[in-house]
Amino acid sequence: MEKKEIIVLGGGISGLSLLWYLRKLFPDRSLLLLDKADRVGGVVQQVVQEDVIFDQGPKTFRVSSGGSILELIDEVHLQDQLLFSSPQANKKYLYFDRKLHAMSLGSSVTLKMLPGLCKEPFVRKALQGDETIGAFMRRRFGNYIADSCVQPFVAGICGGDMHKLSMQAYFPTLKKWEEEKGSVVKGMLLKKSSKKKRQSSLFTLRGGLATLTTALGHLMKDHIRLRHQVHEIKQVGKQLELYTNQGAFLAEEVFSALPIGALRQIQLPFAKKLGFFYDFPVASLVSVSFAYKEDVLQRKGFGYLVPAKEKEKILGVLFDKATFPMLDSSSYLTKLTVMMGGSLHPEMIDFSDEQLVQVASDALFRHLGISEKPCRYLVSRYPESIPQYPLYHGQRLEQLLAYLRQTCPHFKLAGSYLTQASVAACIEHSKNLAYEYARC
Repeated sequence: MEKKEIIVLGGGISGLSLLWYLRKLFPDRSLLLLDKADRVGGVVQQVVQEDVIFDQGPKTFRVSSGGSILELIDEVHLQDQLLFSSPQANKKYLYFDRKLHAMSLGSSVTLKMLPGLCKEPFVRKALQGDETIGAFMRRRFGNYIADSCVQPFVAGICGGDMHKLSMQAYFPTLKKWEEEKGSVVKGMLLKKSSKKKRQSSLFTLRGGLATLTTALGHLMKDHIRLRHQVHEIKQVGKQLELYTNQGAFLAEEVFSALPIGALRQIQLPFAKKLGFFYDFPVASLVSVSFAYKEDVLQRKGFGYLVPAKEKEKILGVLFDKATFPMLDSSSYLTKLTVMMGGSLHPEMIDFSDEQLVQVASDALFRHLGISEKPCRYLVSRYPESIPQYPLYHGQRLEQLLAYLRQTCPHFKLAGSYLTQASVAACIEHSKNLAYEYARC
């Protein structure tokens, strides 16, 4: 049985960033990361099809909330690979009443929001306790804003149903503004202006996020073992035994950065709290990316979302090439990604490639008038990849962590099901976890 002081499970962005900070804090300790795949990165990957490159996984990040990503990029010395979005990426659209509407001041969609925004400061605060995003938004802003704007936004960021998700878990700042200021609108108006940011609001890396995960994997290759799938963990005194398809390990500390679906497949030593993992809701996403030689987009911008009441099969469309025209030097003038599935259409994860391409193509024709056939396309599936934080998620999580501290203190958790599922939040959580461990 091979002995290690610290073992990290999972080679996605949470596990890689956790290993990076642990190695930084404990350069003299024996560290090891195990992952069942034959490469690091998890859902993050670049797929090359002859003369075109497609990015899988998260693609774009906000400058305003991406500090932890930018910090890690600096530490890995990838600053020269940073790309910032074009000004036209600030244009966003909503497919509403069978038409594409600009989400800008003075547009028909935003003008219809004014009554709800004006009414909101006079709405009474709710009783103490969590509530769903849908209930909160309907109560404070009315049905129009909730159904036309909030619902597609929630589906766009997590593939979720706003009537089943925790307001406190997803939008704690808005909840706090209601409690402390009496109004979300007042909170927004009173919020101190942030420091001046770059003109561009979004960024990515040349080569996509895979540039970062690949670099981390290369820099820490001596601490990474691939094709190791853990199937059982036992607690033996103050140490943990891990059994994989390629052998056994003994560790003083284990940090799991595995997706919750992968944790469900492992025999764990804390059986009494397995309900948290088995009952935890997750959503499956599907995307179809298209590449065209021609410029087939009549409107430029970041993309558009589709409210559920439009009865469409897609969640939205990203205008990849328009957002980052400098991302690649290929001769393809248009690259689009159609997002599908989620909690509203869970059956789509089982559609064939041909069915998904047909659904996506039909939507692009009806919404954008694109009749040209793409030269290349890529179907990507993300089964059980997006955690859905239910009501009182924070309390349930605290109960689990308190139980682990008491019964299995040398097994610690990281990953997107604990905090916000964004890349920035995952990196920040991994960093904090490493520093908390260092202080113990």
